[in-house]
Amino acid sequence: MRSVVLIGFIMFLVVLAGGYSITWYAQASALKKNVEETIARINGNQKYITYDAIETSGFPSNLYVAIVKPHFKGRMNQLLQSLAPMPNWDEDDALDGQIVLGINALSNAYSLSFEGNVQQTSKIGDVVITTLHQQSGSFSCVLQMHHPMGIIGTLWDFSTLTADDSATFFKDFRMADCNQAGNATTDAATHEKLTASGPFRFYVTQDETSGARRIYVKLEDMEITPHGDAMMAGYILALSPDYSYPINYSVYGKQNLSLDFIYNGPDAMNGEATLSTFEVSNALYGIKASGSAKLAQRFPQAVNITLVCSHCAALVDDMAAHGDLQKTAGYSANPPPPENIKAFLNAIAVADDNDKTAQRFVLTSDLNSGFSVNGKNMGDVMQLVNQYLKPPAKQPMQSAPTGIK
Repeated sequence: MRSVVLIGFIMFLVVLAGGYSITWYAQASALKKNVEETIARINGNQKYITYDAIETSGFPSNLYVAIVKPHFKGRMNQLLQSLAPMPNWDEDDALDGQIVLGINALSNAYSLSFEGNVQQTSKIGDVVITTLHQQSGSFSCVLQMHHPMGIIGTLWDFSTLTADDSATFFKDFRMADCNQAGNATTDAATHEKLTASGPFRFYVTQDETSGARRIYVKLEDMEITPHGDAMMAGYILALSPDYSYPINYSVYGKQNLSLDFIYNGPDAMNGEATLSTFEVSNALYGIKASGSAKLAQRFPQAVNITLVCSHCAALVDDMAAHGDLQKTAGYSANPPPPENIKAFLNAIAVADDNDKTAQRFVLTSDLNSGFSVNGKNMGDVMQLVNQYLKPPAKQPMQSAPTGIK
């Protein structure tokens, strides 16, 4: 009797494994066909994309579809003609590795990775720019969703990512994580370095139980070299010959960005926000911030944020020189002179104990004492705003002299 039960159980497992194998290969075949059809649609009017092969792998718990050595070649001005008129722009980009789409049924995760280096040739009018983009490892992203049906449900179908409405997507969203160890772009002919970047990570989570959300971003040592300035000038001036602003991004040296933000609450109107880290820095200046805030019915109930600006005066001068100050300050015309803005910052800031080149701003607010910056209440702050930042009053239009019709 026991042997009969054992044989029956084994047969059940064999049938289950066989059925699952058939399901996996059917899904792999369908996904491969979807990728082929998508590329065919893109190539409808012009053959933009070619490749060496489309391969599937990952059995039993994963399903990977790899586009091997994809090659893009076509007229960018035709693709982008709805955005703006532009000169003839022939683009020829070849990846010597592969683009891999993946699904992991056991963790409800989708994945996308780019493996290899890209040779890029752009011909805009008479200007030809050829570069080589090299990665340290691969660039990869993972998207994790909540799909209760798991291995036999809709997870296997990539269309669930686009078929759902945005509300359903964000409700089911659990995690997105993109990583790259670093990259560098060089001139393909001279091998001179144009741009480079250290490690990069973009990480977003949403807790299924509490609804807490976290956003984490870190980019290290991103830089543009003087040769990179020349390359960017080649692109910009070829597309916009009348462009007159200086192209000198190399002066900023290595640039860094970090952000770690957590929001915990039932909705965007009621909850607690914590900014553990915010930093933007380069060789010339930098901004750091941290703090927390509590919201109720849209209004802040308690706020405590510290902001430290290093070499703020240079930042203000640079923004004014590039013509960006009007947009940043919110004035459409007659923005305050840079000297006035620097005077305002000097009047409201306190010195930073750790950095003699920095100015510190502590913003606090609660229901009892109201809003303040470095101990100055709202009235004091507005008085300084009116003194230094208030745009000049418009002169009233004078009446025409008597006798003129």
